[in-house]
Order: sequence, then structure tokens, then C-alpha cells
Amino acid sequence: MVISPIPDVDQVTPEWLTHTLRAGGWLDKGEVAELEVDSADTIISTVLQLKVRYSPGASGSAPTRLFLKLSRPDTRPELGRQEVQFYNEVARAVPNAPFIHCYEAAYSEATGRSHLLLEDLSDTHSRPPWPLPPSVPHCEEAVDCLTAGVSILDRCLNVRYARPWLTG
Repeated sequence: MVISPIPDVDQVTPEWLTHTLRAGGWLDKGEVAELEVDSADTIISTVLQLKVRYSPGASGSAPTRLFLKLSRPDTRPELGRQEVQFYNEVARAVPNAPFIHCYEAAYSEATGRSHLLLEDLSDTHSRPPWPLPPSVPHCEEAVDCLTAGVSILDRCLNVRYARPWLTG
């Protein structure tokens, strides 16, 4: 089944979320009765924190809070495509990995738009101010690399930096 991404915040409705959660098996009975939406724009997306209230008798494992990320029309399409591909392919292939739970990920080749419906981690995580300045150690490392004639990309791809991720 091909899922069309939401192009606009106004399309985030209780009906849309009811359909999405039912299609994913998260809402067996009942429906989304009310959505409280808090939105913000970032440089590459519009992000929404959703507080969900369900109708009486709703059942299933439907969440009461969600995080929705909508791509902006002026963003490079490959960013959304790669993120959706990650959640639809990589995260599903490694079910016990510590990834944010994704309820739905959609991308349209025709429009270049995408959206991700994710678990809300705002109880334990916060959104930092934008733009993020690089840390002093990162700046020093970049200067050291440039002075030594080593590109930052080459240094990041060096296996010794990847080893902690590979050995866990």
C-alpha cells in the first residue's frame, strides 16, 4: 500500500490519525476524538507534537502523544526520502535496535514531500535552539584535520571512529 505524505499541517486531523493508527494496527476500536497540536518550524521541516484523546471504548495500543515531522516544500527531497527509507527498511529489519518507534513513514517521488509519525520523546528529550553551534572540541578537531590535510569526511569514515558502534 502506498501512503501519501501529508503536505500541510491543516490535514493533520482526528480522522487522518484514526485512519493511520487503524491501518498500522495500533487502534482496534474507537477513534481519535481530539488532537491538541503544538507546531514549530525548523530549517528543514515542520514538527508537531500531538496530544491525542480517544473516544470512549477505544482499544488497542494507540499512543496518547506523538511527534509528527512534515518536510517543507523548499527542502531537498533526498533528505525526506532517506529518512523515510531508514524507518521503512532499516529500523524494521532490526526490531530490537534502540530506534525511535515509527508509526508511519511516507514519501512521494512526485512531490518530494515526506512525513514521519514517531513516538513522542519530549518527556526525556528536548529540542535544542537552532542553529546549533559546533562544540569547541569539534572545532579544534576540524582545524587539526585541515592543518594535517585530512578531510573531515575521511576522518569520520575512518574505521577507528566507527568501531564503538560496530562492537556495541
